[in-house]
Amino acid sequence: MGTTGLDFDLWCFLIPCENCEDSTLLPRQSPLGTFEGPYGQPTDEWPVTLLCQKCGQVFSYLAVKVRRGQMPVQHREGIALLRLRLKDAPENSEGRRGLYASHSRYLRQDNALDKLRAYARKTYGEAVEFEAPESWSCE
Repeated sequence: MGTTGLDFDLWCFLIPCENCEDSTLLPRQSPLGTFEGPYGQPTDEWPVTLLCQKCGQVFSYLAVKVRRGQMPVQHREGIALLRLRLKDAPENSEGRRGLYASHSRYLRQDNALDKLRAYARKTYGEAVEFEAPESWSCE
């Protein structure tokens, strides 16, 4: 059986990694904005600090880096965007807006959270405390 146009979500939005060929899928709605239909509508949460699960690098992205692309519907299943915020971080800081990473049913959520926590401790010090993580489905 071949692939048909019905197998693709024509309106998914991605942030391409600055280091590798991987991209992070954005949920249709999250604190980052509404990303459905032909146009995305980002919120004031940008710039966003995002961990690439493939290469492990962390970059800060402006909303203009979001790209519309195609992704097979079955590849979206089980993918979610995680946000980890730092307690007592200054307003409008990276730590207050949150550190983001995606995870799938193939990668444990703990793996993504461990990587975000390691980045935060390296950046802000070992004593940093975290709020409870939040998650938005990309399905």
